[in-house]
Amino acid sequence: MTRRMALFAPLALLLVATSPGAAQQRAFAGLGGGVVMPQVDGVDDGWGLILFGRYARARSAMGGQVDFQYWNVPGVSASDDVDVFASTFNLVLTFPQRTDAKLKFYGIGGIGFYAINGIVDRYPFGLNGGGGVELVLGTGKNSLFADARYHNLFQDPEDTQWLSIMGGLKFRVR
Repeated sequence: MTRRMALFAPLALLLVATSPGAAQQRAFAGLGGGVVMPQVDGVDDGWGLILFGRYARARSAMGGQVDFQYWNVPGVSASDDVDVFASTFNLVLTFPQRTDAKLKFYGIGGIGFYAINGIVDRYPFGLNGGGGVELVLGTGKNSLFADARYHNLFQDPEDTQWLSIMGGLKFRVR
C-alpha cells in the first residue's frame, strides 16, 4: 500500500500546488524524452520519457518539481530489457529570476522512488541531482528545456547509478 502511495503522491502534490488557493504560484507542466546511461560496465545506453509538474511562488528563484520517468535499457534479448519507473520529488533553483529572461539555468535535486522491471519488491529509494537550461519561447508561457541528472539508487547488495539527459517542452498551466 505505501508503495502505491509513493507513486501517486507526486500527482497529489501537483494538484495541491495548482489549486485555486495557490494564486501566488506559477505552475508548469512538461514532457520530453532523452537518453539514460546506466553506470555499469557492459550495459548499453537506453532511452527515457519524462512527465513533470513544476511550481514556484511568484518572483522566487526556488520551486519544486515532481516528475514521473520511464527508462528502458535494452538487454541481450527483448525479455532481458530493464524497465525503470521513477517518481522523484525535487527542489529547483532557477536563475536569473527575471521574468523577461529568454535563457534560464536551473539546478535540480531531490529524492526518488524507482521501480525496476515493474517489480514492487525491487523498489529502491534514491537521490538525484543535476542542472539544466531553458530557452523561453514567445511570450514566456512555453519553453524548451534540457537537463542532465545523476541518480543514485540505494540497492542491496550495491547501489546503482544512472545518468539521464532529457529534453522537451515546458508550458505554463497557471
